[in-house]
Amino acid sequence: MAKLPETPQWEEEVYQIETSDPVLGGPNGISNRQAKQLANRTTWLKQQQESISKDLGNYLSKTVTADQTVASTVIFKSNVYSYGEVMIQAATGKPNALFRFRDETGADKGAIYAQTDIGQLNFRWNGSAYTAQFKSDGSVVFPAAVFSGSVALLKTGDYGIGQVGMSLTSKTTGFIAQAAQSGLAPGNGAGFQSAYASNRRAQLYISTDGTVTSRFTLADTPDTDTTPWNKHYTTANAVADANGFLKSASAPTDAALIRSDFPVGIPQPWPTNTAPAGWLKCNGAAFDKAKYPLLAVAYPSGVLPDLRGEFIRGADDGRGVDSGRTLLSAQMDAVQKFTGKTNGLQHFIPGLTPQGIISQGETVATTTGLTETTGGTGNGVFRVNIDASLQIRTATETRPRNIAFNYIVRAA
Repeated sequence: MAKLPETPQWEEEVYQIETSDPVLGGPNGISNRQAKQLANRTTWLKQQQESISKDLGNYLSKTVTADQTVASTVIFKSNVYSYGEVMIQAATGKPNALFRFRDETGADKGAIYAQTDIGQLNFRWNGSAYTAQFKSDGSVVFPAAVFSGSVALLKTGDYGIGQVGMSLTSKTTGFIAQAAQSGLAPGNGAGFQSAYASNRRAQLYISTDGTVTSRFTLADTPDTDTTPWNKHYTTANAVADANGFLKSASAPTDAALIRSDFPVGIPQPWPTNTAPAGWLKCNGAAFDKAKYPLLAVAYPSGVLPDLRGEFIRGADDGRGVDSGRTLLSAQMDAVQKFTGKTNGLQHFIPGLTPQGIISQGETVATTTGLTETTGGTGNGVFRVNIDASLQIRTATETRPRNIAFNYIVRAA
């Protein structure tokens, strides 16, 4: 039994056998014409299917050894065309995939670019003007500006974004990194500058030692700006005093004595018998100089003055009112000397001498003819007594009116 020969071609028509056609077999017989035409179509379709499968295999499953491009056109509504292009790059040694989008003229309008070698995805728009990068570490890199319509909302340099190490001589807003410079920066450090005009600039600066300073300058010549810096006290350059206020910190020297509203060493009146925490009574006791180094600056001997029952007097310091005194020296009580004289009195009784504040003065005359009599009457010879208590308040010391307090000093 023979087989009909098949030719891979597309038959436009299929013959219809008529009733008048004779029965005639063979390769070209009229009875086999329909079968031959259909067999030709089937063979042609089979070849087309195999060719398409082969081409798809080249793009979808084969090993790419050279750059290859598959282009296609997508037609949207209203006859708006968008041309797409997919490129697989291999010859460069980087297996990257590039999806391009072009207009009807062929100009690039955007792209999605996958750098599979480093795991990075890029989006590009407006041709090649702007690119956003989505990196494998999760970070996203945007182009120079972010737009709302045609307005740039944020771009490199705005508010210091993207700027590193702007100098204090800059007139724009940004972050500052500056080396120490006389008349310009208070020290090596960094900071921030907010400027709404070239001569309207607010600056905040932190030196490498932690000192915080600030200033608002109106100078339009920042390279010669002498506007003073204001120092801010922080825990980096200050300590809290007994009241919780930050004060300038320093070594235990005279300068450190100003660290409190009540500087260390100044005696303060206190109304109770017990000194508060952090304070000591001025009772002549010794103190631990290692434990209280600031107090030791004021009292190097390590002994507090004994101010119990004492008044404090300002040192003469060259005035000449109370000369010959040293600081912290004690002085006994005293009254200013007063003198006076009486009319002449005759003294002739042996064995009696003046007492107290009375003394015998000079002899102004001699007399005779007086006779001593017994008894306590008559115009005899008498003593003159002096007693201040007959007229004023008296005590065993000289003092002003006062109220008793304990004197205390800060222990620091």
